[in-house]
Amino acid sequence: VLRSVSMTLPDGAAPVMLITGGSGGIGQALARRLRARGCTVVVAARDAARLQAVADQLGAEARPTDVTVASQV
Repeated sequence: VLRSVSMTLPDGAAPVMLITGGSGGIGQALARRLRARGCTVVVAARDAARLQAVADQLGAEARPTDVTVASQV
C-alpha cells in the first residue's frame, strides 16, 4: 500500500503521520516505514516509557495517549 502513496505534499513538505499503537507491533513497524519514506511521524500509545524509547529510535515525536479516554484524543 505504501508504494502507491505519495510521500510529499504539493509544496514539497513531508506529510505528518500520527500512528496510534506506535510503541510496538504493527504500529511501530508502520512508524518505522513511514519515517524511512521521509514522513514526519508522531507516535501515540499508553506506555509512555516504551513509547519514548521508540520515538527516540525513529527520530519521531512521542505523545503518550490512551485513545479510550475522550479527553486524551
